[in-house]
Amino acid sequence: MIDPISAALDALRTDARAAAERGEIWPLLTAIGVDEASFETAEATVGLLSKIVDFENIVCVDIGAGIARHLMACEHLGARAVAVESSSTLRGLAQRLLKNDAVVTDSRALAMSLKPTVTMLMSDTLYVVARRGNYEGYLRNLSSQLSAGATVVTETTSPRSWPNAGTQVLGILEDLSVSETVCVQPSHVLRRYAVERNTSEYMTAAFEYETHSPDQLLALFARCGFHDLAVFPTRDGLLAELENATDTVIVGKVA
Repeated sequence: MIDPISAALDALRTDARAAAERGEIWPLLTAIGVDEASFETAEATVGLLSKIVDFENIVCVDIGAGIARHLMACEHLGARAVAVESSSTLRGLAQRLLKNDAVVTDSRALAMSLKPTVTMLMSDTLYVVARRGNYEGYLRNLSSQLSAGATVVTETTSPRSWPNAGTQVLGILEDLSVSETVCVQPSHVLRRYAVERNTSEYMTAAFEYETHSPDQLLALFARCGFHDLAVFPTRDGLLAELENATDTVIVGKVA
């Protein structure tokens, strides 16, 4: 029997290059950053969240779901999955991995109309969807669309894993290479991605984003009216000491 995760990853690697030709960078970045181990990490992260969130029979929305690593784990715990993903390539792969009653859409408005109990922005999605770095405006708008008591979860890169300034090649897929240019400043990190084809610049990703310390994120959520805030430094989806963490998971409830 073919493992569905392995099959989806094989399809992702095949489709990512064609997507890049169309100017769509996310499948390419996903193909470089996602493997079988990352599904295990997502399951561990959701398992950690399940200690404070009961996933049984709830609606769980993942904004920027990618190929639905986290939502698969939520489904295993009894949640109904709703994937919001702008990339048609990634949406198609998510649909293959989720259960038949899952909702896979590019419309956040539709997802919010389903009144989710839990809304997730994992793997630095917050930094991507908040236009021009307006994180506070984005979170306030999101909370206004959710019912009181709904839970919002973000997962962002930990300051401990911020790379050094400069440019590094992230990986190569056939004749495409991807580089990440990083500018480290005292309070944040700016990233810009570029795709090169046959040693000449082919496409530059249309986004830059910052990363923040756990204290900065907690203050941001508090300013936006979230309460019952909790922070979890994680490594491979498991709780970790702050100095060893690669990610920061923030959980808060809508007032």
